[in-house]
Amino acid sequence: MSKGRNRSLARTQGGLFRLSIYDLKPILFPYRKEKIPSGIIYRPVAKVKLFGPKSGPVVELFYVDSGADCTLIPLQLGQLLGLQAMGKARKIGGIGGSIETFQNRLTIEIGGWQFSCLLAWAQTDKVPNLLGRQDVFDHFDILFSQRRCQVTFNPVPISRKPRS
Repeated sequence: MSKGRNRSLARTQGGLFRLSIYDLKPILFPYRKEKIPSGIIYRPVAKVKLFGPKSGPVVELFYVDSGADCTLIPLQLGQLLGLQAMGKARKIGGIGGSIETFQNRLTIEIGGWQFSCLLAWAQTDKVPNLLGRQDVFDHFDILFSQRRCQVTFNPVPISRKPRS
């Protein structure tokens, strides 16, 4: 938790949770400037702290990918976090083809907000850190501003569910 920010939830009469207005401050991350064959591109990234089962917290930059179903980490990051390849491997696919992954649940933190996240641990290092929708976008309204070259994470009450 960040200094001086009380993240306690209070149950309201209707059973919903409410947060203090001070807890709902936006979290801003500047886009990362990268060189590509056709020139320069700015990509949305966020600083994420991961808490592995056998490691202290590890802070990494992740591409914020609204097209990715799940959060993805490469082989070496999973090893650093002390993840174990348990269960059956699952193939996931994207623009570059499909890769073999193992699912793991970790606590992650974005801008002082900690929550549990199911992630896919790739069995190769040829993938970037991707912050996908599942378990992440439930906690934030995310605004991509190409003009400002920044991504904004606006925290939302945890009790909010997607509309059917």
